[in-house]
Amino acid sequence: MSLARPAAPDAGGGLLARLAAAVLARPRAVLALAALLTVLTGVFGLGAHDRLALGGNSASTGDAVRADRWLGDHGAVGDAQLELLVATPDGVDSAASRQAGAAFTRLVAGQPGVRTVLSYWPSGPAALRSTDGRSALLLVRTAGDAVRSTESAARLGRSLSGRHGPLSVSATGTGPNYGDVMDQVGRDTRRAELFGSPLTLLILVAALGSLVAGLLPVAVGALAAAGTMAVLRLLTGVMAVSVLSENLTTTLGFGLAVDYCLFVVHRYREELAGGADPHPAVVTAIRTAGRTVVFSALTVALCSAGLLLVPVPFLRAMAATVVVVVLLAAAAALTVLPALLAVLGGHLDRLDPFAAVRRRLRRGAARPGFWHRLATRVVRHPLPWCLGAGLLLLALAVPAGHFRTALSDYRVLPASAPVSVTARAIGAGFDPAELAPTSVVLPDAPARDALAGYAARLARLPGVTRVDTVPGGWLSVVGPADSQSPEAERLVRLIRAVPAPGTALVGGRAAELVDTQQVLTDRLPWVALVVVLAMGGLLLLFSGSVLIAVKALLLSALSLTAVLGAMVAVFQDGHARWLVGGAPSYGQLEVTTPVLVLFLAFGLSIDYELFVISRIREEFRRTDDLARSITSGIGSTGGLISSAAAVVAVLLVVLAASELSLNRMFGAALALALLLDATVVRGVLVPAVMRLSGRANWWAPAGLGRLQQRLAVD
Repeated sequence: MSLARPAAPDAGGGLLARLAAAVLARPRAVLALAALLTVLTGVFGLGAHDRLALGGNSASTGDAVRADRWLGDHGAVGDAQLELLVATPDGVDSAASRQAGAAFTRLVAGQPGVRTVLSYWPSGPAALRSTDGRSALLLVRTAGDAVRSTESAARLGRSLSGRHGPLSVSATGTGPNYGDVMDQVGRDTRRAELFGSPLTLLILVAALGSLVAGLLPVAVGALAAAGTMAVLRLLTGVMAVSVLSENLTTTLGFGLAVDYCLFVVHRYREELAGGADPHPAVVTAIRTAGRTVVFSALTVALCSAGLLLVPVPFLRAMAATVVVVVLLAAAAALTVLPALLAVLGGHLDRLDPFAAVRRRLRRGAARPGFWHRLATRVVRHPLPWCLGAGLLLLALAVPAGHFRTALSDYRVLPASAPVSVTARAIGAGFDPAELAPTSVVLPDAPARDALAGYAARLARLPGVTRVDTVPGGWLSVVGPADSQSPEAERLVRLIRAVPAPGTALVGGRAAELVDTQQVLTDRLPWVALVVVLAMGGLLLLFSGSVLIAVKALLLSALSLTAVLGAMVAVFQDGHARWLVGGAPSYGQLEVTTPVLVLFLAFGLSIDYELFVISRIREEFRRTDDLARSITSGIGSTGGLISSAAAVVAVLLVVLAASELSLNRMFGAALALALLLDATVVRGVLVPAVMRLSGRANWWAPAGLGRLQQRLAVD
């Protein structure tokens, strides 16, 4: 065991140095190959959008899935994927309306992909008639698995909407919901391309000092974005990939590629400023900043890979895509970027639109920068700064104690969307409790007396209005009006606790939510444990310090809890909604979004940690002065990390401007996570905790240094 300063690495070699040398030997060949791959992946990825799937945001296992499958196999509507609201001016019971309604019902039943139709006409249940008698409902179940049935319902909703004689038809339900989501994703992608790239370039030019230097990360980011679409298309051949993945993964792929390039270019320019020739400067930049890029990509990939263990199709598809995209972004930054630097040579600093501003700033260059001054204050008084920053994050985290989740529905769309308008009209004109009962399937076909006794026991449960025995072996339990309310969730659990005459499968929207919550509750702690252990191992190898690895994990956990608290406060409780464009709040968060945000934010927070620690570690090896190493490391990386976080945050803010509440929540929450991490955590908590820890920062088990050298990571 040792408390000595970390040993210096071998400056002459290493895998990354050899990779850089190989690229520099044939830079134009590398660029030609990269250009060819960009074109090929771009062309191949053009068809990705049309292959993306709808749905997949709930658990693919559980009683609710089995109950819904049984109902479909036995001719029951169950949880209908398509709801058709049919309005008629002279009332649904007039002779003309009944005749037209019956004809329309036959038309719907004859459509390809339709399995079952439950209609008010000619003699359907009274629950399908509105209270004012001017509209009626058709509930349609489509054939296929969850993805194919949703896609069929979306297609049918579009084709059947409109005028049919005296009838006016509008559509809603899970199929039309996701169909409108797909259209909105396309519009969001075009807006991101229009605003995101120019804003990113502006930040990069300001950070790197010239238009030419700023264009390098954008070029590599464009390669990563093209590769992302190709990856999405490839994955659609082996799994259902949600349409929501398109915006999220292209944003991350482009943003991370830009960040990685920013780190490398910044280090390259430092080497040039120190008198190094261009080629040795590239090798040093790849050997040092490139090492951070490799570990950063591995951390984000590991965090994302953990979600592959969760049986929710959307999370699995996102995890698989992010893993490949992050590694692609890192590979591009370590191969294409050094080739570009070699070809550009001395032209890197050309075309600086902010040259006049920079000249004025240089006149006052004797004064240390903001991040250096902040680090100096923190190092002088670490305990007050540590307590203050910690209390700020804890205050933000308080609302996380009462967060609640729901499944995605029409509320993810703008209130003006036709699907949302139709859904609200159904909620106002019909009894929602009658339209969304809890289904209890009894596949063992119990005797009549046993079934009657079981139904009577269910009828006595709190919140149950009525229990209907449906021919074919299942029960319809009418309960709370809102199928995603706490009362509905409680009723599902109560039903499952009642002894049944044989197997009882509880289905319906509320049961689907309960099963999804249960899957996440069961799997996520184990997934988190595996991810934390893996990340701890990577941090230990990277830093050579047990304390630094543990500290990074704990600070990341604190900042992530603060992000969750902010999500609850804004998107669930409705506080400060103006920060996100006045987005409506419904008292719940979509069940998969917090999981995805927290896992990705964890990986990205470690990303910045690695870069800060690597610079502090270099300074400490050189000077053996901890206070000076901290202030120098924070001072030299603070502006760069702020720029890197700003790049990704800008892209996420553009995403947060979406009219889709899921994209809005994802973009805003992940942007907040990055900004908190780049400022409060890296600017205050990291230097404060390191100063308080003293030389214990570099404590490591005996033999760790030899292991690092053996694995070529030091």
